[in-house]
Amino acid sequence: MVVKWFENKSFCLASSYVGVHLLLTTRRYNKTTKSRVEVSMFQIVKHYNAHMGCVDHADILIKISCTHIKTHKWYIKNIFPIFGNLSANNVWLQYRKTVWNRKKKRLCVSTNSKYMLKLLCLLKPN
Repeated sequence: MVVKWFENKSFCLASSYVGVHLLLTTRRYNKTTKSRVEVSMFQIVKHYNAHMGCVDHADILIKISCTHIKTHKWYIKNIFPIFGNLSANNVWLQYRKTVWNRKKKRLCVSTNSKYMLKLLCLLKPN
C-alpha cells in the first residue's frame, strides 16, 4: 500500500503492515486561518509519526558529532564513521537516560564521543 501524504511537504509512505482504510482525526495548524483544524489521517501516517522521531534524533546527533577520517579508501571514509558515530551516540543516549536527573557534571555529545574513542584506542587485542 502506497500513500502520498502532505504535511509541511508531500512525501510517500509504503507499507505492507498498515493499510489506509483506517482513518483517524488529528489536529493540524493551518497557516491561512492561523488556527488548528481537524484533519483526517491514515493509520500509516500515525505509525510513521510515532516511530520516526528516534531516527531523526539519531541523524541529528550523527551530524553534530561527525568523525572525519583522512584516507583514500572510500569504504573506510564512508562506512566506518557511520557505525562509530551511531554507537557513540547510542552510548551517550543511554548515559543521558541514567545520569540526566542526577546533580552531576554531564557530558555533551562531542565530549562523550572523544572519550569513547580514547577508550577504544587504549584497548589491546588478546
